[in-house]
Amino acid sequence: MHYCSANREKVKSENPESSHMEVTKILGLRWKALPAFSEEIEHFNKLAEQDKARYDEEMQVYKAKTAAYEEERKAFEYYNQQLKTQAALELYEQAISGTSAVAPSTASNKTSMAVIQPPKKPMSAFVCYSADKRSDIKAKNPGMEFAEVSKVVSEEWAKVQKRKNGSKKWNALAAKDKERYEKELADYETKVAEQKRIEEESARQEYELLREKALSAYRQKVEGEVAVSQFKKNRAAELSKEKEDRAKAREEKQKKKAEKALMPKRNMTAFFFFSKDAREHTKFELMSTQGSATVTEVSIELGRRWANLEQNKKDYYIELAAEDKLRYDAEMEEYNISAK
Repeated sequence: MHYCSANREKVKSENPESSHMEVTKILGLRWKALPAFSEEIEHFNKLAEQDKARYDEEMQVYKAKTAAYEEERKAFEYYNQQLKTQAALELYEQAISGTSAVAPSTASNKTSMAVIQPPKKPMSAFVCYSADKRSDIKAKNPGMEFAEVSKVVSEEWAKVQKRKNGSKKWNALAAKDKERYEKELADYETKVAEQKRIEEESARQEYELLREKALSAYRQKVEGEVAVSQFKKNRAAELSKEKEDRAKAREEKQKKKAEKALMPKRNMTAFFFFSKDAREHTKFELMSTQGSATVTEVSIELGRRWANLEQNKKDYYIELAAEDKLRYDAEMEEYNISAK
């Protein structure tokens, strides 16, 4: 594209009779004919990379603005729906409580500003003359109507204008009143502009406040939905893991149980053979002497008796243990061979 933009006019001048499509075809053929790693190709490839970087950056900004706009639009929709729901609930509560159902006010909270009155229009020389003379004429002719007074004022004004410098006084008064008007007009326009700025700033602040409320409510809603969704996913994963772990535990337990059932019985020590013979008798004696024979008490007493047992009697149990050890070793050897 960059190559075409740079060379299209040149190709068109070389082929003035060619159409747009034909010029494009010629450009395509020339581009293909360029050496693979020539400086010209590298130049246009670099331009393309720079333009791609520009596009990616602008696209990121565009997507961010679009996402922000979409979020704001959804936020206002959601917030507006909340306000409608709240208003409906208030009306419902008023209805069931028996109070008068007055709809919630939707009026703005903006403070009303005083209306700035425009300045009075400037008076002409004739109006200045009329304002000065009308009351005198009316006093001399109390029965004269307004229109008749106006006619007399006009006639007198015509006479004044015919006299040399007759209207000079009234022209000066009119000029002075025009200065007054222009000054008041400038002040009026300044005040109107300031009032407009204040109103626009107030409207902007009100909009920003409403926007923040809407976005806050909407984001809380989205966060809540995300939290609930994530909780459900996590809980489902936990339940699945627990089920899997239970299945593995059962399988492992059954496996160990099966292996244990096949394994030879462990050999007993000399003390175990002694305990087997002496347990019931020891238990009976403890019950007779102290009135109790817990497992712990019996075990302690057996240990004491084993420690005090005569050697020739102890040798008997040692021999039994040695024989059982031989039995266990032989069976384990056979088990290990069969397990391979």
